[in-house]
Amino acid sequence: MPENPTSDMLDNYFDTFKEDFATHTNGLKWDENIHAYIIYYHARVTDQHLRTQKANLENIKTELTTIKTHLSTIKDSLAGIATTNTNLENIKTSLDNIDTNLDTV
Repeated sequence: MPENPTSDMLDNYFDTFKEDFATHTNGLKWDENIHAYIIYYHARVTDQHLRTQKANLENIKTELTTIKTHLSTIKDSLAGIATTNTNLENIKTSLDNIDTNLDTV
């Protein structure tokens, strides 16, 4: 719809609107159900919006689950590194003890 529609444009738009109304309300006339149509249309738009939001939230949930899995893998890797560091420290201590013992021989 243009910013400044002509009267004919508005008439055509309204006629199309009434036809759409009749189609979606099983042939009921516009004058009988203006409020009902507005409620129906709003409910339809709201329903579609909620379905889209639900799908978006499901996608976010999937992404967060993937991130959680990656973080768990990183945590396990860090625990392995910490164990390796402890083992290396123990080996270093043992080598230092051997070195000290060799010095006393």
